[in-house]
Amino acid sequence: MQRKPQRRRQALRATWRLGLPAFALVFFITTVAHAGDIVVEQTVTPRTPIFVGLSSSGTLSATVRNDGTAMVPVATLRAFAPSLPNPPVWTFGLSASPRCSQMRFVQVPTSGLVTFPAWEFDVTDLAPGDSVSCEYSLNRGPTAVSDLQLVFNVVTPANDPGPMGNQATWVAGSLTHLELAVSEACDVPATATSRTMRVSLSNRGPTGLNDVSFGACLDNFSPAFRINGNVPDGCGSGNLLPFICLDAAIGWTIASLDAGETKSCLLRLETLQQPNSGRDPFSITFREPYRSGPLQVLDLEPDGGGALVSLATASTCAVATPVHIPSSGIAWIIATICSILIVAVARSVYLKA
Repeated sequence: MQRKPQRRRQALRATWRLGLPAFALVFFITTVAHAGDIVVEQTVTPRTPIFVGLSSSGTLSATVRNDGTAMVPVATLRAFAPSLPNPPVWTFGLSASPRCSQMRFVQVPTSGLVTFPAWEFDVTDLAPGDSVSCEYSLNRGPTAVSDLQLVFNVVTPANDPGPMGNQATWVAGSLTHLELAVSEACDVPATATSRTMRVSLSNRGPTGLNDVSFGACLDNFSPAFRINGNVPDGCGSGNLLPFICLDAAIGWTIASLDAGETKSCLLRLETLQQPNSGRDPFSITFREPYRSGPLQVLDLEPDGGGALVSLATASTCAVATPVHIPSSGIAWIIATICSILIVAVARSVYLKA
């Protein structure tokens, strides 16, 4: 008689074990099928420029769209700005769209005692397929010496299912774009243990710069050769100051680079006396931020890959190929020269007579 309650409990447990996964699956499918999917768009990718001088204003425009299948009452977008003082030297004007809230400057708490400054704005009542264009004036104060990068992420709704489309980046300020190229210096003779590379730095503008640095961190990936900048027309001694690295760095600095200007210098790659397991080819790149007088300037489209220098790859310089003349051709040339000499001698004798 005591077995019936025990059997009932076992039956209830079996039903619960079977029913909970089924309930969770149904809940998951329902949540995904009826979720809002917020996408934020920018004018230019990967970083939309906003050119703003000191004590001037620009415009930030963003389109926020709901690609999901459910209504989103409020979508919140946030961009951290940890380098800004409080109150910030960059400020936002009022929004012209009634469905876009005013940009607010907030302090976002972390799990510890540290807070990070950020900007936030909300977009309301986004039906499935609906989009809203938000536009804000961005004002740069007279003491805003640094260009600004804004990476807006969707933070509400927290369970947004489309992470690939809910981030957008703007850069604001003086701005410029630098290009770095490396080629073999064929006018400098190579040896069995060295090769000379020419590093070219181009400023595509619009802002002229001073103290342009390039190089690389050496954290666990040093080059397999020595880089010598103390050569004629060289880049100079490697300078460790422009780079903040975990281990060590090598870098060089060009004193100035105006908008539209290209400068170059030489680096000689030399075989190490004690070979190591370093990299070849080895990558060098620019170091942001750049400087224009007292201003810190960001690159409109930084080149994360850098340029490669190599001692092991085949030379790109053309080698003069000796001209091969067949033996029959040589005999013809000798006969022709002899004929010319005979004619010249005969002519000379005739004129004297």
